[in-house]
Amino acid sequence: MPRRSLSSSRTRSIALQSLLGLVLSALLAPVASAGSVATPNTFTDGDVASASTINSNFSAHESEINDNDARIDSLLTRVAALEATVVAQASAIVALESNTKAAVTGVVDSLGVAQFVSNGSVTVARIAVGRYEITIPAGILGGIAVPVFTPVNSAVGVSTTVSTFSGGVQTTTVTFRTSAGTATDSLFHFVAIGNLP
Repeated sequence: MPRRSLSSSRTRSIALQSLLGLVLSALLAPVASAGSVATPNTFTDGDVASASTINSNFSAHESEINDNDARIDSLLTRVAALEATVVAQASAIVALESNTKAAVTGVVDSLGVAQFVSNGSVTVARIAVGRYEITIPAGILGGIAVPVFTPVNSAVGVSTTVSTFSGGVQTTTVTFRTSAGTATDSLFHFVAIGNLP
């Protein structure tokens, strides 16, 4: 089977979801809104407009305009912070895309027979009761990546995991034991993630 890797579109999707969450949290934060202007004095035809009433109206408008200016400054500061975050997230996306990961996964029965392995070059063998060996050939993961093993039986735990790396080939041995410490066979899942070569 061909190697399966986490695609750059999946990586980009995860990063964009994080970015969307950040933007939404910023938008849902208390929003600065423009204040309404209340005119204290109104005039109708024939009214005498004194300097004090006109100045009072100007003062009210000036106060509200200054308040709105402060709110706009606050919004501009928040927008600048969001823009900086977007730029940083974009850089992170580029870094993730340039460091795309490769993964090997599998399901192995208690006799060491691989029921599913995502890359046909990977081999699995039962070498003793409760002990299994997984060999990942050179060029698949681009470097050593210790697999994570999960036994299906919840009463069984991973006792030891030993990985060796020689000539580009990675060999990992895992041992399963009961809570009493007895080696035991178990159906298990595994996943190993590494850099693409």
